[in-house]
Amino acid sequence: MAEEPGYWTSSAMPTPATDVGSSEESAYAWTRLFAALLLSAIGGIGMWSVIVVLPAIQAEFGVARSAASLPYTVTMISFGFGGILMGRLSDRFGICAPVVGGAISLGVGYLIASHTTSLWQFVLAQGVLVGVAGSASFAPLIADTSLWFTRHRGLAVSIISSGSYLAGTVWPPVVQHFIQSVGWRRTYLGIAIFCVATMLPLTLALRRRSPLLAPVTSWAPRASSPPSRPLGMSPAALQTGWRRAGSATASGAGAPSCWARACRRWPSSSSCPSTVSRPSTSCPPCSACRRVGSPRPTRSSSGSSIRPRRRGCGSGPC
Repeated sequence: MAEEPGYWTSSAMPTPATDVGSSEESAYAWTRLFAALLLSAIGGIGMWSVIVVLPAIQAEFGVARSAASLPYTVTMISFGFGGILMGRLSDRFGICAPVVGGAISLGVGYLIASHTTSLWQFVLAQGVLVGVAGSASFAPLIADTSLWFTRHRGLAVSIISSGSYLAGTVWPPVVQHFIQSVGWRRTYLGIAIFCVATMLPLTLALRRRSPLLAPVTSWAPRASSPPSRPLGMSPAALQTGWRRAGSATASGAGAPSCWARACRRWPSSSSCPSTVSRPSTSCPPCSACRRVGSPRPTRSSSGSSIRPRRRGCGSGPC
């Protein structure tokens, strides 16, 4: 049998993203933001280490500077396409899946790159593995952070977006120092260990999913569907009415000034020059003026009442 509007039903569906509320914009949300910022700063090393190591790669494999720049080109291309892949994984499995996978892939990529013996092997390890893995620490974290804030969402997104720039500030001098001290291979091996050892524990702070994405079961009256004929009119008739109203408004805005004076000044006898009892044929139609109130009697200079005059256009004899 058909259910009446307001029948109590149980439904399990994601709640609409209308108002996150104070429960999401809480101390946990800010703690989560800080952990995500650290993840973004650590994972962003993949875009910056390859720039610093470029002279060492050129000297190691004896190639030209243009060939030594190829790993950086492949890294940025993989970073862009990897963001699409990591975003799909984040939507399907939550933010932890791409971040954990990215942290492990980042460690594996740096580990393989530290043992490469030719340029094309380094391009595959650094450009493909590290590039795709590093993308997990950028766009997915920004999208996930926006689900935990309402009033301060702009501030939160700007903070998490600065993670890659923080990486660009911190990592180049650090990597350069270790390359000069122990060589680029041991530096890459140390980066691999550091990324896995720090990013995996930080991911634990992101385990909880946003209430906007979690299915909820609630008992609430089913909202009645909106009427198919608002205001008792079909959509086509309603749209036509709005068009006519807009046309009338535009016509009124460009009407002669005498109409505007009559509608604005009536019934003040001191401001309206009309003295006759009927409209003049030389004036525009006074239908607009007749819509303003009802005729009121005017008074002569001696104070005696005279008969009501018709509302004219306020120009000429009307």
